[in-house]
Amino acid sequence: MKQRPDVTTSERQLALALADSGRTVSLDEIASWRKGGLLPPLASYGLGTGKGKSYYWCEENILQHAQAAFDAIHRHGRNDQALISLFLSGFSVPLPQLRRAWLHRVKMRKPVKMQIASSQAGITRQWQPSTENLLMQAVICASAAMSLEDSGECGALVAMLERLLPALGFVQRGTNDVYLAMQFSHLLLVIASTLDGSDLIRHATNEELEEAQHHLGAVTRCLARNDDSSVPVEPVAPLLFVLILALLRSGQTEILDRGIGLLERRSSHCPPGYGPRPDEAGASQTRLQDT
Repeated sequence: MKQRPDVTTSERQLALALADSGRTVSLDEIASWRKGGLLPPLASYGLGTGKGKSYYWCEENILQHAQAAFDAIHRHGRNDQALISLFLSGFSVPLPQLRRAWLHRVKMRKPVKMQIASSQAGITRQWQPSTENLLMQAVICASAAMSLEDSGECGALVAMLERLLPALGFVQRGTNDVYLAMQFSHLLLVIASTLDGSDLIRHATNEELEEAQHHLGAVTRCLARNDDSSVPVEPVAPLLFVLILALLRSGQTEILDRGIGLLERRSSHCPPGYGPRPDEAGASQTRLQDT
């Protein structure tokens, strides 16, 4: 006979715990969240022959999960957007529903418009003939020739990359490398925006989605625990996710591991290791506020 776990939470217990945290939710709303994929399915325990069953959650982080669901619903007003927010925050959601929600998001959002950038001065540098320098010149030329309309996502991603690249040791502040980093940031933004509007999510496997979620969690935890809080992580979570997913699908896991390892070592407030896997996200999980 299946044994009921020692620590369980019923729907009524969850509603009371949410109310204690200032979030008033009815049992019908909790059931609706569960059916919509915003909360995990209930487990069951037999009470004996002819006595029916008891239904409960055994996840230790179910309260944090429900709090995040409540906040996301009230922030976005739509269950599909709340589902994406929960996933980007590290919580487990049904992946088929995530794919549908992401594709709906892409369909409904206003497309980012690309435009020809205004004329600008270049940098003074003697380029030595090499494959690496040829690639760098291509990046600079492509980035200088186009730009994206201003938006919260665009500005936040560029600001984040301009902070990350020096932190990872790729550029030295006060040198022409800062200019190169800015050009790289703009080009990466164009790539991320293009990937976000593609079929990348549709074709990714469940394992790839979960691995990308795990890497995103490692990055956001490190950034959120850094002393510099002026660069917002939340608005760029979807763009970061599709960039990470694209790297994973192209076999660039080593680059991700190395970059996150450098970021962890350089962040005095970020503990070593990647932290919990997606299905272990709990109270320590950094919640992202916007998608």
